[in-house]
Amino acid sequence: MKAHFSPTFLVLLGLLSLGLSERIKVSETLDRLLADYDPRVRPNYQVEPLTVNVSLYVLDMPKISSRDKEYTLMMFFRQFWKDERLAYADGSLQENIVASSGYSEKIWVPDTFFVNERKATFHHIPSPNEFIRIEPDGRILRSVRISVTLTCNMDMSGFPFDSQTCSMEMESYGAQMKDIKYDWQALDISSHIHSEDFAIIGFKNVTEEAHLSTVFMIPVAMLTILAMMSMWMDRDNIIARLGLILVGIMGVMCSSTIVQVLHPASETKAIDVYFGISVTMIFFVALEAVIVTKKGGKTQSGSYIESIARLAMITAFVLFQVVIFIYAMVLKMGYPDGSEDMVLFVPNK
Repeated sequence: MKAHFSPTFLVLLGLLSLGLSERIKVSETLDRLLADYDPRVRPNYQVEPLTVNVSLYVLDMPKISSRDKEYTLMMFFRQFWKDERLAYADGSLQENIVASSGYSEKIWVPDTFFVNERKATFHHIPSPNEFIRIEPDGRILRSVRISVTLTCNMDMSGFPFDSQTCSMEMESYGAQMKDIKYDWQALDISSHIHSEDFAIIGFKNVTEEAHLSTVFMIPVAMLTILAMMSMWMDRDNIIARLGLILVGIMGVMCSSTIVQVLHPASETKAIDVYFGISVTMIFFVALEAVIVTKKGGKTQSGSYIESIARLAMITAFVLFQVVIFIYAMVLKMGYPDGSEDMVLFVPNK
């Protein structure tokens, strides 16, 4: 009896055989590459420096701490280099080989570390987040997913009108510059990254909606105006005048306390100066109310003092707001445009 097979079955059988053959070729190639391979010796040893290209894709930025002067990144960390000992362009296999994380323990890989690192974590759930890609000419890509916390020397004196440029320093732990050279290739930042306190500018721009100026500075200016309105109230109604002044002082002090809790820093910030001057202006309004009341009634001297005080306070308030606006614009003009490979944190205003 003769067996009859349909054309579809024969095609499937051929594809299965071809796939099995390709897998055998890949396995044989990987085994052959390691036959006389010494992972303890770097490529181009005693010939020329090895160039290691580095690129990052930032997935998330869960923490930016002005108090601890650090920031945390979760990213794909990719390193590219060429190891001619792993070249297999002999015609038997032309495609790239992607190997699992275990293969990186059998070949030489750069001993890269972050100089300004405080803490770093490799991701292993549900399996090690790493792969090795080998190209026929021996070019290697190693990609790992890591979370790293890095130090950043933040100067918060201009907050919230400042910008912070944070570096990421990488070196070889054991090799010298004459042995390994690092070249920066690319920095990409996910458009889904969100920070409540900072706008993040890097290879891509990320815009934010929350602004410190609308949350704190504009209400403080309104509280100062509210306290100044007491200067137009009846001079004999000292209780009502001091009530408005007290509301202004308490509002500014509460705003200052909230900012200190949310954005702690060792140095005096621009917003602290703003709050301090606002409280000082309200204090002079209270002082004017006491002096005018002390003069009593609607005397000529009391009216003269009140007129001078009104003009002086309005002038001082307007000049103060103009100076703050100019200061913010000058600092903003100094922001890098984000066209370079960097991580730039700009506080939301």
